[in-house]
Amino acid sequence: MIKGRFMRLKTDTSGMTLVEILIVTILLLVVLAGGIYPYMTQQELLKEQIVITELQDEVSVAMSYIIKDIFLSIEADDTTASQLTLTVGLLPEPTSTKTVIYSLSGKDLIRNDAGTSSTIAHNITSLTFTAEPLNYVTVTMTSVKASDTDEDESITMTSGCALRASAAA
Repeated sequence: MIKGRFMRLKTDTSGMTLVEILIVTILLLVVLAGGIYPYMTQQELLKEQIVITELQDEVSVAMSYIIKDIFLSIEADDTTASQLTLTVGLLPEPTSTKTVIYSLSGKDLIRNDAGTSSTIAHNITSLTFTAEPLNYVTVTMTSVKASDTDEDESITMTSGCALRASAAA
């Protein structure tokens, strides 16, 4: 009698069928596909923001070099639309001077400091210097960088500063 109980075939049908497993799998795939689209969109936006941030950083650093030299200058010699020549007074002896020239060479912003040239920014497409009354110099700089999207990213920054000689007057 005990042997008969264990010898019976199990006919319990309380498990999951193959059709139920397939339906659950399809539903999970639909949910995952719906989550991938926003993720991919965010990745594209992140790449664009990185390009813009790099442009802002590069233009900001270059602009800070130029504005610092304008502020320390006692004279703006040859200010043209695309080149700025400054006579910078060296502290603590304001009578000691050096010549600093900013110019655009291709897409590189070049700073020539007393005969030593260095590139301080890349991808600069436009550089304009404007000498205004009272020895005030305005600088406008535009930088463009190719991005993964159809459009190139660009940034334009404008800043100005009075020469030290005019600030002291």
